[in-house]
Amino acid sequence: MNDMQSILFYVSCFLISGLFLHLGRKKKFSPFVIIGLLIPIVIGGLRYDVGTDYMTYIDNIALLNNLPLSVYVSDFSSYLEPTFYIFASIANFFHYPNLVFFIYSAVSVLFFYKALHESRIKYVALAYVLFLLIMFPMSFNLVRQFAAVSIAVYAVVKLYNGDKKRYYLLTILAVLFHVSALINIVALLIHRRINDKNKRSLSANKLIFGTVILTTVVGLGLYGLQKYGYLFDLSTVTANLNFVPRLVMLLIVLSLWYSAREVYRKYRLFLDLGLICIVLGLIGFIVPYGDRLALYFLPFIIVLFPTAMYYLMPKSKKHLTILAVLFVAILYFVVSYYVIGSHAVLPYKSILGVSV
Repeated sequence: MNDMQSILFYVSCFLISGLFLHLGRKKKFSPFVIIGLLIPIVIGGLRYDVGTDYMTYIDNIALLNNLPLSVYVSDFSSYLEPTFYIFASIANFFHYPNLVFFIYSAVSVLFFYKALHESRIKYVALAYVLFLLIMFPMSFNLVRQFAAVSIAVYAVVKLYNGDKKRYYLLTILAVLFHVSALINIVALLIHRRINDKNKRSLSANKLIFGTVILTTVVGLGLYGLQKYGYLFDLSTVTANLNFVPRLVMLLIVLSLWYSAREVYRKYRLFLDLGLICIVLGLIGFIVPYGDRLALYFLPFIIVLFPTAMYYLMPKSKKHLTILAVLFVAILYFVVSYYVIGSHAVLPYKSILGVSV
């Protein structure tokens, strides 16, 4: 299919996924929810040569065939991210390399849905559609990191709900998918700052917070000079053009939250993390890797949209507002993935060898 057909395919499938999720969430358990989650997973798993690094992943999966684990973990970076070796080994056992993409897509979708389900936000199905339109296509390129992002977001939701133990466990799991998930520590520091009334403690946390940001960006950068060196190539700065629509999204949310302070306090953790996304996006204009780190906080901008709409928009204009939000998300998809050409997700091709 060509680019325009692919855009129609993506948008239609993602909207249908959200519709199934909306219908299914009206009951405690419904196959509609499963269908709504399976659609993007199948799209991600069946793709062929879609995503900037697709062929690189296929080659790496083949290289890992019969490679002993001891050899794989001899590399420091591989030791931190053993999940790829495990998934590649499973795929090689079944002689089906695309199984890796199925697994990573499933992790990305399921953990993010769990985060939405437990986050106490409004209009979960709408937030899910925004996630699919704005973020999910990134997983076709940033395969391992995107799975780590979804797990890290779920970890933050656990922290938001007061479950620190699972926050720690999930953050560790995210790091096993991609080492950059270490930046999820920032959420813990912000959470402490919000809930700690001691001013001295607040000042200390600000110092720690700034230090963590600096050491994460610089430390991961130095560690990644060999493995992720291309991320520091200023010629890739065009990838950060997505910063502009993200900033516009956050400004819209901020303008809405300004008139509802009590709601702002309830969701302050998510809003603060959204602000971190913008800060790291600004860093991304200087050090492109900053934009990669910003992905861990972009979901919190997305989930604020439906919740802000619920509290601040007249109920009589509910359906019109939902359509407006969906229009903005579709416009973002077209600008980011078609006009800018981010992550090479167009045109869509399937391993089935037929037009989908």
